[in-house]
Amino acid sequence: MKASDYRKQYAQSLESEPMPQAIRQSVAREEPATIEARLTTLGDCMVEADERMKAFNDLSQASFETVRFARHRSRWFEVLRGIVAMEPETPLGQEAIETLALEKDDYIQGFLADCLDDPDCAVIEPARALRLLGVDDHGRYVATAKKVYARTDDIATKREALRALAADPGSKAMMAEVYADKSLDPDLRKIGGMAMQRADPLAYSATARQIVADEGEDDDLRASSVAALTNIAAALAPADRKAVADDVMKAMAGKPSAALEKSSERLMEHYKSYE
Repeated sequence: MKASDYRKQYAQSLESEPMPQAIRQSVAREEPATIEARLTTLGDCMVEADERMKAFNDLSQASFETVRFARHRSRWFEVLRGIVAMEPETPLGQEAIETLALEKDDYIQGFLADCLDDPDCAVIEPARALRLLGVDDHGRYVATAKKVYARTDDIATKREALRALAADPGSKAMMAEVYADKSLDPDLRKIGGMAMQRADPLAYSATARQIVADEGEDDDLRASSVAALTNIAAALAPADRKAVADDVMKAMAGKPSAALEKSSERLMEHYKSYE
């Protein structure tokens, strides 16, 4: 569903219950004194933007008072969804999107996924949409993240897509490919490596050793790989730890960067505790 469709859907839902003109005028004239009045102000597009933003900030703060705010929470979400549907590009709309995403609201998760599925959607930057979708911990948008990663050349967007995929068991092979691919940005490869490290420490150690031994590799990636090999020492068999230590010693014999040398010294010191 496109953003325009969300607007139409929300507008149709309001046709049967338009806001009385008297309420509109009174809210516009004076500062709201109650939560209900603030909700009315927030949801009324006829009220000045700064007054609505003040109502939003007050309500955001009030929402942390769980008991007091409980009876208003349903309407709070309803008003925020309406803002997203009718004015998502505005500063208030962007605040509403983020607030609902942090609450793992199903409506906003679907809204963000639809925006990501539409390459022409300009409501929210793809990288930010992916970051907010990542708040959902059920892995429902794995296919969307993979699609966005494949079609974009923007590093920030690719980075957020990989972060959204990092905990997905079905993306294990993809993460291994990203970590090993010398043509990719080192920051992307680090994310792939971290995911691989958690999913399969032994397979990670084999790829990490190759990266550490390759003097043509990115220095920061080599150093971070050595640091990761230090952290997973307990998960490796004695023979694998010895192989890691041998490769690190070879790397130190070359011309290591200061970061690589420091990481290597820590690894060698840590591995001694397993002898």
